[in-house]
Amino acid sequence: MAAALDIYLAIVFNGLRSNDNAFFHIVHILTRLRGSVDINVYANIPPLLDHEGRIGMVSIKLKEGKMFDGDAMFSHVTKYLPNYARPRFLRIQDALPVNSTYKQYKMGLVNDGFNLSCIKDPLYILDDTDRTYRPLDLKIYNDILGQKIKL
Repeated sequence: MAAALDIYLAIVFNGLRSNDNAFFHIVHILTRLRGSVDINVYANIPPLLDHEGRIGMVSIKLKEGKMFDGDAMFSHVTKYLPNYARPRFLRIQDALPVNSTYKQYKMGLVNDGFNLSCIKDPLYILDDTDRTYRPLDLKIYNDILGQKIKL
């Protein structure tokens, strides 16, 4: 069953299809790390000419008084999720947007992507070299767009 789930998660994050059950599995894994209240998993199409598929992203609402720990999140994510299912970007929000039936709203998050000119919330990127989620700054963002950093 684990192998089938791994394949399913790969399909989701490669953008071939989206399924709430696969996203739910990622949410379940991420909520096991203490400190989060709500988590919204979504996939974004990066603005790169030669990139196929989508990039896994997560929006998180932290518990009152909790600070985001990029090292702990990296350790947790790499322990429980295969490489292709790991969110490349994490967005910390005060509240996760919901629609009139209280279903999490993803389209605004998808449209924002990881574009720093649209996002005022703290945004972090998975850094395999330093084994952490580091803050996404303008230099890293421009390096991604200039394809000096691969997603």
